[in-house]
Parts: sequence; C-alpha cells; structure tokens
Amino acid sequence: LNLDYLFTTNDISEACDFNESMQNSNVEKNNLVLKINIFCNFARNQVEKADFLNSLLIDLNDNDEYFQQIYLSLKNNSTDLISLSDDSFFENDQLALYSAMLRLGNLPLNQKLLEFDPTNLSLPIILSPSTDISLRLKAAHKAYEIGIIDAESLSALYRSVDFSNDQLNNSKQSITDLNGNKELIMALLFQKSNIQLLPITRLDSLTEFWNYSKKIGFEKMSYDVSKDLIKNINPSEELAEYSLDIARANIHNNDFDIAEKWILFAENYLIDDQNFDNNNLKSVKLLYNLKTSISNQDFIKVIIENKLFEIKNDHVFQDEILNTIIQVIIEEKNISIQLEENKKLFDNRSMPSSFLIEKIKNSAEKNNISELILSSHISINDKKWQEIHPYHLKILIKSIMKTDLDNVFKELIIEILEESKII
Repeated sequence: LNLDYLFTTNDISEACDFNESMQNSNVEKNNLVLKINIFCNFARNQVEKADFLNSLLIDLNDNDEYFQQIYLSLKNNSTDLISLSDDSFFENDQLALYSAMLRLGNLPLNQKLLEFDPTNLSLPIILSPSTDISLRLKAAHKAYEIGIIDAESLSALYRSVDFSNDQLNNSKQSITDLNGNKELIMALLFQKSNIQLLPITRLDSLTEFWNYSKKIGFEKMSYDVSKDLIKNINPSEELAEYSLDIARANIHNNDFDIAEKWILFAENYLIDDQNFDNNNLKSVKLLYNLKTSISNQDFIKVIIENKLFEIKNDHVFQDEILNTIIQVIIEEKNISIQLEENKKLFDNRSMPSSFLIEKIKNSAEKNNISELILSSHISINDKKWQEIHPYHLKILIKSIMKTDLDNVFKELIIEILEESKII
C-alpha cells in the first residue's frame, strides 16, 4: 500500500528507498520486487545494472509484456503510445509501478490507471500532453467530480481541444462523427458556445450544450463551466424562450439573485404564451425555493406548501420515491397528510445487511456524524436512487433528519428529486 501510494504520487526516490528497506519481506508475487529494482536502477541512471536485472526477469519466464514495452520505451526515450493486444499480460496489482514508469518517460497514460486511482492519477493524466485527449477529458470530468479541479480548469481543457471551424459550425454532423465520445462532444459543444458573440446565438448553443449534458449525467458540471458565459446576459424579448434554462443554470451556480430575475421575467412575459411550459416554470420555482430555504424547517415547509406529494408521474419509481420522502417528513414532523398507500407486494431491490442498518440507526441516535456518513455510503454502494429499496431510503432520510446535518438533508433530497426527474 505504501509503495502504491509513493508510486502513484510520483515520489520515485522515496519509493525506491522504501523498497530497499523491505527487500527481505515476502513480496515476490509476479516478480514485483525485481521489477521495482529494475525501474529504480534505471531511474538512478544505473542502466547497466537495470539491464542485467531485466535479463534475470526474462530468464524467469515472466510474461509481463507491458512492463517490457514500457522499459524499452524508457531506454529508447520514446513517447509513442504503447498498444497492447487483448491477450497481453497486464498486472492490475502493478498499476502503481506502471504509472511511475510511464510518467518518468512522459509516455501516454491509459484508462486502467484512471480506474485504479482517480484521486492521485487523474491530474497527471490531465496534464500529460502525450495522453489521448479523450482520456484527459475523462480524467478531468472525474477530477471535477471529486473536487480536484474547478470549472475554470475544466473549461480551459475544453478550449484546448483542436476542432476545426467546420466541426464547430456543423455540430450535429460533428456529434455523429464523434460516434458517442461524450467527452469530446462536451468539449465541442462548449467551444461552440464560447465562440458565439451575440447573446441569442450563445444561448442557442448553450441550450444544446446543457441538453446534451443532461442526457449523460453532466448537467451540474455544464452549468458550472458555462457560468461566465451567461452572467452578463440580461432578460429581453428575443431571449424569452431561454429564460427558464438560464434561471435553472443560475440556481445550480448559486446565483440566486440573477435566477430570480429570470424567473420573474418568465412569469410576467411568457405566462400568456400558448407554447409556454407552465410545468417547467413550476419545477424551476420549486428548485429555487428549495435551494434558497435557510433552515431545515423552511425546506420542509416549501415541500409541503408546494404540495409535492400530490405530483403524479409517468414512472412508478418517481411516485414511490416521492411517497417515501414525504412519509418520512410527516412522520418526523407530525404533519397531518394522508398519503396513498403503496400496495406493492414484492420488491426485487436488495437491502443492506441488518448489521449495517442498525449501524446507521444507532449512529443517528448518538449523533455520530462520521460513522453515519460512512455507514450510509457503504450501504448505498454506488447505486442510483431508484435502485435503492424504499425502506432503505426511508432509513437513510430519517437518520439524517435526526442529526444536525440540515444542509446534508437538503442537498440529499434535492439530489434525489433531480436524479429522479421530479424537478
């Protein structure tokens, strides 16, 4: 673990010193120690010794083709992409070592490294000019999600992608040509928006960018990176059709004063338009009111007064999620509301173990925040909210409501409602 950390953080000198200190330990799996010795000697410019050790590795019939290709590239000072066939030997438990070797030679990094340790390797991938731009963008999206880079850095990388004027001016054909490469498509649509000079053409391009980002789950990210493109645009008659989209973007960017201005404009200017989507207006206003509520009590009041529990959706899971949320609120706050009973007899969605459920409940009772968050996170296990069993969801919401985590409760409910396409 310590070697993995030192190699992924590119502290090669410390890693090699640490490796020497544990030479007598039993870690000979897949000739790992020998490979580390080869690399460390090469890094210290002791190439002859590294070559000798590598000859010993080859004599042991080690079939790690990837290691050999990286080592050969380091010796030849090559920066070509190392391509491997489907049956190539690739040791997942040696990815940390591979990452240090590739970075030493400024060699292209790969998708496996991003999957292995996004926290420590996403930034090196982003900054690697020899790495494929699609992977650099994928790493940037991951780094943004976990808070390593901000929207400004992401937008700078978007702008660095080399698109021709024809590609930008004919985005529909370009999207087809990119064949579902969502990272490049995001960069393309952002660049197209960025080069527009008139507010109306910029908003038209931004709407295309936002709509695409919604389809692939990057909606909030797209609002953040386009923040500077909309902050100086004011309501006007020619921009009326974009008013609610701009309001929603500003709400997500916490620019509530600007969002309110666009909501009021939509209410006053578009309300009599036959094509006006009144449900969209209600959804944006509800999102605004939920986001701007100061306390937990105000947040709950918004949900009840907007009669969110009366919303009927096309999808069963949306009604089920709404009922679960409202049921917890009325039970915890003793609110007199009669909900329609859920008469579903069987549910195939799995529940966490009884041990984990009790852990969540007990940590909430004791206001043990760190334990509650950890237990809740483990219980969710990367599932989407509609994949969570209703009883499990009920326990999670109720447990968070019992603590002082007002902001977490608010953000959790908003996230569930947005992911479920309720608001």
